Amino acid sequence: MIDFAITKNHAISSMLFQHKRIHKETCRSPDETTSNQIDHVMIDSRHAAHILGVKSCRGADCDSDHYMLKIKYQQWISTTGKLSTQRSIKYNVEYLKEGTNTKEYRNKVEELLQVLPNTEDQHVEAAWEDIKQAICKAADNILGQKPRTVRNGWYEKNVRKCLKNRIMHA
Repeated sequence: MIDFAITKNHAISSMLFQHKRIHKETCRSPDETTSNQIDHVMIDSRHAAHILGVKSCRGADCDSDHYMLKIKYQQWISTTGKLSTQRSIKYNVEYLKEGTNTKEYRNKVEELLQVLPNTEDQHVEAAWEDIKQAICKAADNILGQKPRTVRNGWYEKNVRKCLKNRIMHA
């Protein structure tokens, strides 16, 4: 089992946690005198830190000589790479549905791309950044930014009113 776990990049988690002896036993012999720890939890090694505890549940009736294993597990969601302060710009693409506007936008993009330096000498990332800036500049000039949607004000008014009433009656 250890060889299998190593080849598949898994971790065996049942022996890592300190518990009373009765919570470590996973199997009882038919003579009811000896018990062993022969059942284990195997998980992908990148999620092994998410297991907070493993113990056996002796009272759970599984109609077997093995005890049910109980795993305490907590999943974390990665937040790396997410910038909460950077807001994406949305352009008014509805403006492109009209035929003349599409031609005007296309011409502006072509004009800005012709002004760019020769991209064959640049690194791919640098060339892409120049092209992206040209497209965004054309979109900003021709299409304009999409106006931000204003949320309905009823919630704010009703909540303030209810809070005011609650404070007065408290």
